[in-house]
Amino acid sequence: MKVIYTEAPYYIALESEPTEEMFDLLEETNWGTGKTVYQHFNSKDHFLHIASPKIFTVREDGALRAFTVFVHRQLPIGDAYYIRFFCATPEIKGAGIVKNLAKIVIEYVREQEEKACFYGTIEARNPAVRKVVNNIGMDPITTVKTLGFSRFFPKPVLPVRALDAREWEKFLPLLEGQKSKYAFWTTDNVQMPPGYFVYEQKGEVLLGVQVHLAHWAIHSLPGAAGALLPWMPYLPLLNRIVSPESFRFLSPEGFYVREGAEALLPQFLESLLHHLRHHAAMFWLDSRDPVYKALADAKLGLLNQFVRQADAAFVANFKGYQAAEIDRIKAMPFYISTYDSI
Repeated sequence: MKVIYTEAPYYIALESEPTEEMFDLLEETNWGTGKTVYQHFNSKDHFLHIASPKIFTVREDGALRAFTVFVHRQLPIGDAYYIRFFCATPEIKGAGIVKNLAKIVIEYVREQEEKACFYGTIEARNPAVRKVVNNIGMDPITTVKTLGFSRFFPKPVLPVRALDAREWEKFLPLLEGQKSKYAFWTTDNVQMPPGYFVYEQKGEVLLGVQVHLAHWAIHSLPGAAGALLPWMPYLPLLNRIVSPESFRFLSPEGFYVREGAEALLPQFLESLLHHLRHHAAMFWLDSRDPVYKALADAKLGLLNQFVRQADAAFVANFKGYQAAEIDRIKAMPFYISTYDSI
């Protein structure tokens, strides 16, 4: 542990290893705004997946009050830090401490780098989070769209299967070739359980995607969906899609779409639901992503009606980049890793 800032009774420290108290705080944290509140499960597994995390904590007499994680990534655009797990205990929420933590931490990490990008996604309608990111000089760059996909009775419309390790190594250059057009592309969260799934014709991959298994609890939703929330566990069929206290869904990322196969995406997603015995999927895409444009007008199912207004904002801060470099990056569609958000 290295203390980087002190303001009694609190101190901010850089720590290298996650602890059980961090896992407990993650499990207890409610995310979202006043109208949309949800809770993540399996956070410990997600935390342990991060290689060499930079963990910044706020402690009071040794007791954990808040923390965030900077995930270092080597991206095609250069060194980058994805900011994740920004959470605090009820004792200090709303006290301005979290805002101060964010500014101190990002300035500390920026000082260590000659050239780097700091980025993350925030809920577009959360004013408290917007204040924090504005305070640390992170600017909104693009809109991240939330897509829901669901089927009451998913069918195996297309034959899908997971690639094995040998097949993945052969396929990766195809995926990399397509994703080279994206800023913030990373393989950090692909080719992990349950796997990268593909649909093929005559031995040629037409569609592919990494699938993650997500588990949330949903405590509140806006509008008609919120009014229905208490009744969802008791409503036949609807409870297949959303069970508020135990909402399990697939979260795909890393789409590969061969030119001309875009129209097959809904069938591909339905087949994945059937194959993995789920009824719902939820994921996030840059509004400029060709995959989003291919799916935006498709029949995605009931879940999409609940989540389609839940936009996020992609925010970033650049150090050491020339203006022309930043403009070039901003002009590209951004890659969104769903594993970072579940």
